[in-house]
Amino acid sequence: MKKIFCLLCLLGLSFTLSGCGTKTLTCTKSETESGMTNEETMTVKFKDDKPSSATMKMDIKFDDSTKSSVDMMYSLLESGLKEAEQDGVKVDTKKTDNSITVKLDVDFSKVKDEDGLDLDFDSTKSFSEVKEEMEEEGYKCK
Repeated sequence: MKKIFCLLCLLGLSFTLSGCGTKTLTCTKSETESGMTNEETMTVKFKDDKPSSATMKMDIKFDDSTKSSVDMMYSLLESGLKEAEQDGVKVDTKKTDNSITVKLDVDFSKVKDEDGLDLDFDSTKSFSEVKEEMEEEGYKCK
């Protein structure tokens, strides 16, 4: 469960990395481990070789053997992500009996404290650098 939170942070980090022109980079990744399937979609919009906005969506599905962990995982994710909220950062978390959905939206023109996000991102990266890093992390990008 701690690993899922770390993955979420890394995802947030990854999609806040930035790029080029007025392009959009969409990357997806799916992992199954210990009875949980995690599907991630990260979309980064670039303007003038700088990030203008990013959206990360994570869908975590629990099978019957891990279904009892939904409430605990949801509480951990929600409390950790609420700390990241600030001007320019919006977090939305939802849960059902066997799934959790997390959506993180970042508007880089409003974010004042990138360090406060604790996502370890470098907002000076180009479109091609971000794409390369994402693919190295196992994402498929378009």
